[in-house]
Amino acid sequence: MLNITYKGEPDNRDKFTCIIAERATPKLKAAAYMDGEDNENELKQVIGATFYAYDLNEQEVIVFGSRGVVVFGPRTERHHKLLATYSAFQARSLFIKSVFSSCFALNDELKKTRALIETYQIDPTNVTRIRSRLADHTTTVTILSATQQFVLESLENVDTSREKLSADMSDGAS
Repeated sequence: MLNITYKGEPDNRDKFTCIIAERATPKLKAAAYMDGEDNENELKQVIGATFYAYDLNEQEVIVFGSRGVVVFGPRTERHHKLLATYSAFQARSLFIKSVFSSCFALNDELKKTRALIETYQIDPTNVTRIRSRLADHTTTVTILSATQQFVLESLENVDTSREKLSADMSDGAS
């Protein structure tokens, strides 16, 4: 499944990173981490292109990136459930993008196979190649279909209720 989704390179797939830390050095306001210079470049190495940075309170900062999120400050562990859920959705999003990319790649391969089918009389040796390609395409379609079903099933049991996600935050959020 991973081999097809990631075109034979599952070890090189995009991953979503969630970092929860008690402090950052240097400790700055959120806007300072989006400076387009050294501070932002350091974050980009870990969480990809940075989108937003917010001061959650006087001591806590959160920074969102294309491949991760960083939150730091004392007591940030109280955001764990919310960040874990957010990270799980983002990881699924990266995975789904790869699945759809594989679907588009399959579509291109099907077009090539169709061209072989349309010209098989010119080169009858292509019949064996056509059969092999069709068998490969059938396997790929089956795996991609199952993969999409697994993603759907993984989302059916996710509890995103306010109560579940904010239970840890209720004790002393300032």
